[in-house]
Amino acid sequence: MRPAIHGSTAAATRAALRRITRFGMLALLVAGVPPTVRAQGFSQQDELAVIVGRWFGADFLQRTTFANDPFEGSVEFGSALAQGDAMLIGMQYSLFLQSWLATEVTAAYMSNEWTTTAGRVTDGTISGQTTIVSGVTTIPVAVNLRARLPLMGRGPRPFVSVGAGVVFYDIARSQAPLVINTSGGIPLDTLLFDLDLGVRLAPNVAAGVQYQVTNKIGIRLEGRLWFTVLRDRVSNERPVQKNGWLAISAGRRF
Repeated sequence: MRPAIHGSTAAATRAALRRITRFGMLALLVAGVPPTVRAQGFSQQDELAVIVGRWFGADFLQRTTFANDPFEGSVEFGSALAQGDAMLIGMQYSLFLQSWLATEVTAAYMSNEWTTTAGRVTDGTISGQTTIVSGVTTIPVAVNLRARLPLMGRGPRPFVSVGAGVVFYDIARSQAPLVINTSGGIPLDTLLFDLDLGVRLAPNVAAGVQYQVTNKIGIRLEGRLWFTVLRDRVSNERPVQKNGWLAISAGRRF
């Protein structure tokens, strides 16, 4: 007579038998699929692409203040920082999880012109002393999940991409000192903002159209929006800077 199995030993045995049964059924199912059918399933692929496009700069920050002038009364003054547009070049590596789903790592390089303006505010526009700094390197890097509409054939297909990233600026900080005299001779000397730049967090989203020329070669046209989180030391605020790019890429799968 076999000894009885009680308690945790019995439960463990039943669990093991269930796992063995499930594994055996799965193995039978896989073995029963003809090799020609299994070959039609997805095979994981890598893709390396070159990106070229245009980065659209924007007004980074504008701060204003008021001064009491003996002749004009309350007069508004301000400082502003703006980033110019620039051509970009970059690389993108994609790892396909499914034929329609991929993780992507994107990095691009550009050289921008930055403009700081300080002076009087008239109808919302600052006019006065302007300082231009050329050749400011900007490098956005993103890690995203990209999905395209799973349609049959090789025609153009829309896709969306979303993820996290950083933007690197080769200047660590940008200050906006306002040193000026009013028309009545009242001196104004203040610091309106002091931005931390360097490496900043930048979530991003993209959308576009993908066209597979052959099984190995594909092209994509995309628009991408970056939300760069800055930090102003003066106000202790974290303004979000929005920049975008329009780019085309050509890639090869391996």
